[in-house]
Amino acid sequence: MEPCRAFPWSRSKPQTLIDLLEPLIIDGELPFNLLRSSEHWITRKMRWKSIPACLSTTGILVSTNFGFIYAAEDKPSRPDVYSFGVNVSCIPTDRVKSAQIVQKRIYGSHLFVFKHEIAREEVSVEFDIPFDDKSLMDAETLVYFLTKDWRGEDEICIS
Repeated sequence: MEPCRAFPWSRSKPQTLIDLLEPLIIDGELPFNLLRSSEHWITRKMRWKSIPACLSTTGILVSTNFGFIYAAEDKPSRPDVYSFGVNVSCIPTDRVKSAQIVQKRIYGSHLFVFKHEIAREEVSVEFDIPFDDKSLMDAETLVYFLTKDWRGEDEICIS
């Protein structure tokens, strides 16, 4: 099988998600940054029993010169159960109004999140994308890129 032409780093990533993302890359689009999330489970107490809770699913956020492509598996109902659904979002860079890295604390566990606001005319929505600790430097680079005017040296109005 040939390696993916758009994603040279695809050998170390979940192949199912890579296979879904590759057809979305259009001519002239260049992937330059990648954030990855792994399936992460914790146990939480609910009354008298412990219940598994999924904090994040397997996912990939690819940043390109045109925007972002994000694919994440559906949350499984419990650990070690297959999930067959995948959600994919394509977000143009010019729709991102703010971007930051947030460390959320959920049920005593921490989770890094790439938090950004996307807007179209008067409507905006916050979009949180979890990522693994190993992707922290890539996430910081992405936020820096989004908060600097890459056409010049000035900061732009994005938090």
